[in-house]
Amino acid sequence: MAVHYLKIPNQQNLKIYTSFNRSELSLILAIYGKKVSQGIWKDYAIDHCSNNATFSFYRSSFEKAYLQIEKNTKSTKSKLKYRLIDSVGRVLKQDNDLTKVISFLSSSQLKII
Repeated sequence: MAVHYLKIPNQQNLKIYTSFNRSELSLILAIYGKKVSQGIWKDYAIDHCSNNATFSFYRSSFEKAYLQIEKNTKSTKSKLKYRLIDSVGRVLKQDNDLTKVISFLSSSQLKII
């Protein structure tokens, strides 16, 4: 896995980026670890932008993201903070509580085709 830094942020620029906090990352990484142990997911990526942060799940390092959890901090049309998006761009679940989005991942019968 290669890490590419487009721009190294300094302390002043850190405030303009949206990111996941430690408790959010622990929830996401717990479900990620479970799916990795089942052999469903193989890799992940985290992106930080000014309006949102995205955690992407991959079945293979060479494919498009299978699922994405997006955290929106700026006001959007839906006004919901977390979204679960599939590889085609459809929103599978939206909520202001990350645990509900994660529980949807655990309970749903998402199948790899």
